[in-house]
Amino acid sequence: MTQKTYEIEGMTCAMCSQAVEDAIKKLPNVSSVEVNLVNNKAYVEGDIEDSEIIQTVRNAGYDVKEEVLSKHIEFNITGMTCAMCATPVEDTLAKSAGVESATVNLIMNTASINYNPKMIKSTEMIERIQQQGYDAQIKQQDFSSSHQEVIEENKKLKREVIIAMIFGGLVMFFSMSQMLGPYSLKFPDFLSPDASPLNFALVQIILTVPVVYLGRHFYTKGFKTLFNGAPNMDTLVAIGTLAALLYSLYGTIQIALGQHHFAHHLYFESAAVIIALIKFGKYLEHISKGRTSQAIQALLNLRPETAMLVKDGEQIEVMVDELQVGDVVAIKPGESIPVDGTVVRGHSSVDESMLTGESFPIEKQQASSVVMGTLNLSGYLEVEMTADLADTKLAKIVNLVEQAQAKKAPISKVVDRVSRIFVPTVMILAAVSFVFWMLYSKDLETSLTFFISVLVIACPCALGLATPTAIMVGTGVGASSGIFIKSAESLEQASHIDTVVFDKTNTLTHGKPVVTDMISEYPDFLKILASIESLSQHPLATAIVNHAHQQEIELVEIEQFEALHGMGIAGTYQEKTYYAGNQKLMSEKG
Repeated sequence: MTQKTYEIEGMTCAMCSQAVEDAIKKLPNVSSVEVNLVNNKAYVEGDIEDSEIIQTVRNAGYDVKEEVLSKHIEFNITGMTCAMCATPVEDTLAKSAGVESATVNLIMNTASINYNPKMIKSTEMIERIQQQGYDAQIKQQDFSSSHQEVIEENKKLKREVIIAMIFGGLVMFFSMSQMLGPYSLKFPDFLSPDASPLNFALVQIILTVPVVYLGRHFYTKGFKTLFNGAPNMDTLVAIGTLAALLYSLYGTIQIALGQHHFAHHLYFESAAVIIALIKFGKYLEHISKGRTSQAIQALLNLRPETAMLVKDGEQIEVMVDELQVGDVVAIKPGESIPVDGTVVRGHSSVDESMLTGESFPIEKQQASSVVMGTLNLSGYLEVEMTADLADTKLAKIVNLVEQAQAKKAPISKVVDRVSRIFVPTVMILAAVSFVFWMLYSKDLETSLTFFISVLVIACPCALGLATPTAIMVGTGVGASSGIFIKSAESLEQASHIDTVVFDKTNTLTHGKPVVTDMISEYPDFLKILASIESLSQHPLATAIVNHAHQQEIELVEIEQFEALHGMGIAGTYQEKTYYAGNQKLMSEKG
């Protein structure tokens, strides 16, 4: 029995996630299903093929985002001087197995390549460029591909919302400007609802079409889920706006047939404004959902994008994704450690506060273990990779947070039960309202207005988003503070805690050392000490330097500096050597 994760596309409300969950549950050999509306993921446990899951989700009116095997990489190439230089490089890369496309830009001295990382690695591409007599290095990217995808999606949604709001506002203003009393605008006769009613209706249609097109997913998804017996929020919007559009089109036809009074009974603006406002709400919802996963993104950002692979005595820059167990990577002072592994060469201090919360650096030497995402402070290290990227401690922490966010809290079960009957109940109420007003007023327009109002106003989005958003924010904030919450149920139970007992000293700290007292009879003690410590990256050194700045002490120039690994530091000032460090160093230097 295996657990798999699928990214679902097209879910917009609690009914959507519930429909996907119910559809997957009906499959044989599925033992459990959790669908999270906030991160758009389905967590399925059981013995079942991916193709069955994907087809089931699609039959329910949604889609599964397929795994992208292709990656994009860019190289800076040196040594090219003419078009005859760029052509062989481009041809060699394009003919390589696993390379889908390759473009070499002579002006920018770059190569842009789409490739399958399972078939060819960046190091192999660099070697093939070098075989042509040139050199290449990976061009650093500003954003990870997943982050860039989110940015592009946000831009697309924002653009659609702006266009929908502009056209929705225009059609509303055009159709209702005659009702503004003293502020009413007088249209020319060829646009007047009284003088040219058909033109008046056609202009509204022209302004409404772009909004309906941008909101077409409400109809494609809404009616598909309705026919599958699992109506959702899109269904309500689709039925409500379609009713307004159909009645207005009927009115336009009547105008063309000579019934000009229908010009004052068109509802194109209702459909356009409803779609525009709901798209605006969806955009805000999308932004809110994206912010809830920032804590996981912050954890992922701890992992470097590239690493220096040590191969045949040379150092080659490669993507971290391409490293394999047994590879040796070089890590310079100030760099993040890109793998979980064992030190095979070098000696340094490593800041492991992201893992342990302790701000004091840990001394690392040959045979010491290091963890991905921690920071190499002072020395040079060569580390042999001992764990696959999916099995690193950082990956397990991220997985733990994601699992906690995916689990449903007990209160969510109440929401799920309500969600199953909410939309059908709203549709029944809307139909009852329509029938009642038809019998009572015998006026189609009034009845249609109440019908549309009930459908559109009963938006259940908050019902489905409230609980998962609270869980994601809670677990995310906890993760960013070094507190990992095991499950949503634990988080819900934590609300009843009234006493917290700490069983270890030095737990309730700021995580960074500060100077509290100083004992010395030497007048320039702090000035010289802080000046030497300013050349060190040790947390204690930072605390001493900050204390000197608070005392408004001006630092002096140190002539020579040396880091004594595992003991302290040494510095020369005015031809005199000073030592600062632990008891072992003091004993050695007397």
